[in-house]
Amino acid sequence: MKINEVLKELNRYIKDNVDIYWALEEARALGYRIVKLHRSREHDVSLVLLVVDYDEDLVKPLGVMVMLDLEKLRKTNTNTEQVKKVVKKFARSGDTFYAEGRNVIQVVLRTKSLKHALKMLDEISSNLKDLGVKVEDRFLGYSFMEEEI
Repeated sequence: MKINEVLKELNRYIKDNVDIYWALEEARALGYRIVKLHRSREHDVSLVLLVVDYDEDLVKPLGVMVMLDLEKLRKTNTNTEQVKKVVKKFARSGDTFYAEGRNVIQVVLRTKSLKHALKMLDEISSNLKDLGVKVEDRFLGYSFMEEEI
């Protein structure tokens, strides 16, 4: 997808202080190809984009990444077993990676379509919010990854 198409699609998810185009430009300047757009400051609930070609302005959605700190959830009396069930439910669909440790649960849901990735992200965010996990409806910030998920 062209970057402008991605920006248009993400427009309703952008918080005033998060500039997706700037995130992509910053990634280019720093030599990164993967940009994660975050919906939570306490946990990693993110849309993951791969910059395919900076010269052609091509971006590909890789999927959704969710990494929850179970220790933080326990401190806020969040039912971690229910959270695990929600994450596992999404981990069963399609091309996924799921891992669970004593204090961390992680799932990576791959996708080929930005619309599908955003739908999954909305559903996961909504389900986690219902359980008391702090997740926003909009992107709060961004970070970069060196290697493809």
